[in-house]
Amino acid sequence: NPQICAIEILPQTTAADVTGTWRADFDTQRGLQQYLFTLKQEGARVSGKAVVDTDGQKRDVELTEGTVDGDTVTLVETLRFGETEIAITFTGKISGNDIRFTRHVGNFGASEATAKRVTASTTGSTVKAAEDASSQSADSGASANRGGRRGGPDLGPLPEIHEPVPNTLPGLLGKPLKWKSTGPLIVPQNDSSHFLYSVKDPTVFRYRNKWEIYATAFMVSGPAAAALLNRDAAPPTTGQRRGGGGGWSMVHVSFADWQDAPSTELFYMDTVPGFGAYKCAPEVFYFAPQKKWYYIFQTQRPAYCTSETPDDPKSWTAPQQFFTPEIATPRLPIDYHCIGDGEHMYLFFTGDDGNFYRCRTTYAEFPKGFTSPVVAMRGTRNTVFEGSFTYKIKGADKYLTCVEALSPTRYYRAYVADMLDGEWYPVEGFDTYEKPFAGSHNVTFDKGVEPWTGQVSHGEMIREVNDERMILDPNKLMFLYQGIADADNRGDYGRLPYRLGLLRAVSEE
Repeated sequence: NPQICAIEILPQTTAADVTGTWRADFDTQRGLQQYLFTLKQEGARVSGKAVVDTDGQKRDVELTEGTVDGDTVTLVETLRFGETEIAITFTGKISGNDIRFTRHVGNFGASEATAKRVTASTTGSTVKAAEDASSQSADSGASANRGGRRGGPDLGPLPEIHEPVPNTLPGLLGKPLKWKSTGPLIVPQNDSSHFLYSVKDPTVFRYRNKWEIYATAFMVSGPAAAALLNRDAAPPTTGQRRGGGGGWSMVHVSFADWQDAPSTELFYMDTVPGFGAYKCAPEVFYFAPQKKWYYIFQTQRPAYCTSETPDDPKSWTAPQQFFTPEIATPRLPIDYHCIGDGEHMYLFFTGDDGNFYRCRTTYAEFPKGFTSPVVAMRGTRNTVFEGSFTYKIKGADKYLTCVEALSPTRYYRAYVADMLDGEWYPVEGFDTYEKPFAGSHNVTFDKGVEPWTGQVSHGEMIREVNDERMILDPNKLMFLYQGIADADNRGDYGRLPYRLGLLRAVSEE
């Protein structure tokens, strides 16, 4: 008898083919970013490029590390700021002519969008529309390199961009500034559950005969930190980048004299209830009308907590938000700084977009009642970037604002105004990379200190008083800042090994 064999034929599973052109609109912290992907798939590998339009400014992108695994596609875009690199990872679920993408920007945040396959008949019109938008934006002067709207909410009329004014400031501020820098004073420290890549963005004040400093730290916490510390049974060196995740948090340190700083242990703020997750870029000051200390920081939007004993990092109340939900803000508000003039409390901040923002409330309503932000000053992204601080100059009817500039490397420029809600003017001689308020061109190092940084980045001046008036003595200028060696200033931004040092202004020799 013949034998009958039953053979089950299984359907062959093949990866989806993503070859072709796709369009996706991502609503990001920087505004609407329109991606036109051109992909080519060979087996499980994908290569390609993209044209990205952000508020009319276009950039060409090479996509790397592309793979397809079943119905999942992964692509990587590398975003470069000078020698700094941030990896943008796209992970997408493929469904016919749609790809549902999640776009992760390093460790900063994520957004989602559905990419649609673009047919041959529509590709040309899509590209033409992007080119037209770019042309119109350039004609109107609203490109991403110039402070302006950037696709965000309407924050009122844009101020004029002013020419520098002559320097008529008192004391050391009225002369070409020269600074002397210490070596690194506050550096990343690890324990069994914290692995730090950097210490940054300090706020500093004198209290009960000690220096109190709160600062940002990019760190890995918990079991993942222990894994990094124990990798290959070798503890990492200070600032060493060894992979892993990480996030923005804060630390506290206290010491009597600056010479004690390097040997003082850090306190990790994420061990305090309410201080987990994303919190960074602090400012601490005493608000005299309420007899309370305020600790403000970014969550992304501004948050605060209070204490009567600011030297105790465990004493702060649970964080609360300054702004009500309906207050519109720019796409990426960062680096908040409060100051008061006796009638109003002002909150200034930047956005990495060429704009310097301002909002205010009355003393009676503070910390609530803030108005919607407006653009207080604008320049370009290279000149008005981030890390601002604002002070009342002792002995002058002037306010001083210093803002970190981005290019060709990080340095500080200075601006003056008669009122906190007034017009800000660049100060001649403190307004360029070659002649900065503080930067590599006017910083030398203390005797015996090996030069350790090629930039002056996010820091804070030491005030004469701790209260909300933010009074600066122009004859006693000290600036706690973050620095990094040029050789280390590359790779993922969060893992750049920033450390803190102290600048002291010296008279022209």
